[in-house]
Amino acid sequence: MNPSTAFVSCSLLVASTVSFAEEPHIIAKDICECLRAPYQQAESVMSMLSDAEQSGDLTRVVQSQDEMMAIINTAKFCMENVKHNYPALEHDDELQKAVLQETELLCPSPIIQRK
Repeated sequence: MNPSTAFVSCSLLVASTVSFAEEPHIIAKDICECLRAPYQQAESVMSMLSDAEQSGDLTRVVQSQDEMMAIINTAKFCMENVKHNYPALEHDDELQKAVLQETELLCPSPIIQRK
């Protein structure tokens, strides 16, 4: 093995070790980036829904609920992309738990925070 081959092999080993150790954080950051806009919209729609419920205006309540469903679908699309980009998640329960914990720390759901 020549020195350049040894360096590349060592670099790949270190890179794979680092990426495996940081993978939950990296995946969580990707999830948070994808969820940023839907979470901002959710906060706004939840406020509108609360106002609509207090006013008793059924039309506004239904409209707010429809908007919330659109946000949920956008968030679902984000998660499908994450599964596609990180196929290991599908089969690794420990990785799923680690990613969920990291995601909750980095970008907690505005819906859960509000309850």
